[in-house]
Amino acid sequence: WLRDNERKNEEVLAYLKAENKYTEDMTAHLADLRSKLYDEFIASIQETDYTTPAAKEGKYWYYTRTNKGDSYKVYCRAPYSGENINVNWDGTSESPILSGEEIYLDVNALGKDKPYCSVSSVSTSKSQKKLVYTADFSGNEIYSLYVKDLETGEIIDHDESIECYGRAVWGSDENTIFYVKMDDAQRPYQIFRRVLDGSKEDELIFQQDDDLFWTSVGKSSDDKYLLIETSSSETSEVYYLDLTDENSTLECVAKKRKKVLYEVDHWNGNWIITSNVDETPNMRLMICKVGEDESQWKDVTMMEDGQEVKLFDGGYDRSL
Repeated sequence: WLRDNERKNEEVLAYLKAENKYTEDMTAHLADLRSKLYDEFIASIQETDYTTPAAKEGKYWYYTRTNKGDSYKVYCRAPYSGENINVNWDGTSESPILSGEEIYLDVNALGKDKPYCSVSSVSTSKSQKKLVYTADFSGNEIYSLYVKDLETGEIIDHDESIECYGRAVWGSDENTIFYVKMDDAQRPYQIFRRVLDGSKEDELIFQQDDDLFWTSVGKSSDDKYLLIETSSSETSEVYYLDLTDENSTLECVAKKRKKVLYEVDHWNGNWIITSNVDETPNMRLMICKVGEDESQWKDVTMMEDGQEVKLFDGGYDRSL
């Protein structure tokens, strides 16, 4: 009877308010301690701060900022002018971290006058002229998808009917986005391809029907492959799509095997694999050519004292 997705049932709301009032009354004697602990926690945090800038495509440095008194991050970037970055910050929220700093997403502005705000998957396109992000303004962990034109500041794509998991990635161009949808139990299980110009309906490219498995989407470090990982707590499976070939179809790196976890990234025509295959207590570092099956996985080796040894063999001595 407590299930009320609309949050409008007066009986439910009255019950929850009574529970909150009871908690406040029973813990009133802890008010001073709460304040003391809070002040101690805050004293150990530099509230006005920034993250280390990271370069993208030799065009911009990207970083986030936090300001004292604000609840959320501010996403910033500054023009790239070589590897030697010159941080000349005076420690205030008004001072730029890098010359030419611009705010391309202020989560505080998004969350203004809203009871809750969670933003995820903040990512610029290859040209860095568009931004995709997901946002949840209710706290129910169901996100909406937004695409922003960074030159005009306008939201150029948003469909209120799309309820998704907080994960979205760009395809190979400025017109394609992949996102994750959830089932009735809020388990991420479907991957959709969305074309921003509206020339096609959103296309379902993957679905995981096994209730034990959750599904996520990402890209290889070199942006060549879309990677779809579906996994339980002890078993995983990865699919890939070549983003450089418009005719490519979804392929599996290695079919799931009971109690075998693995993840992959791409490098120079190879899958770089971390896995506990063969029941190793830690993850092994392995490699194989793209397109080869799991029988071709080989441990990455190095020379040590004139002998070839495994770099990470999954044993207890060295953990990856």
